[in-house]
Amino acid sequence: MTQQQVVRNPIEDADAVCDELLAALKAAGITLPSLGVDPLSLAPGHEPRPLIELGRCNLATARKLIAVLLSADCVPAAPLTLDELARRTEVLADEIRAHQVRLRGGARPVPEDAPRTGPTPPRS
Repeated sequence: MTQQQVVRNPIEDADAVCDELLAALKAAGITLPSLGVDPLSLAPGHEPRPLIELGRCNLATARKLIAVLLSADCVPAAPLTLDELARRTEVLADEIRAHQVRLRGGARPVPEDAPRTGPTPPRS
């Protein structure tokens, strides 16, 4: 929850979120002239599910948005290569194996090529 979030009715909450977004954009030097609560999302007869209308913007504003998102590490600068994806997957697999060892109380993990043995079948 952000500092300004408080439990309200959906319409008040939408107005507050819109104001908070407006302030954050202004702090980043970005103006979206059409920013506001979408009135159609508040149509009577249904439970209000407010939407924030971001509106259209010019190319300069779009570039500012891109710069802010990239500088905040919100969007990767480039798609991951297969090698990088494989490396990250292996790192995650190592972390999972280490966690499994901790869960077993420090027992060593069973090597993948170790013979699998099940319970001994009862002798007749």
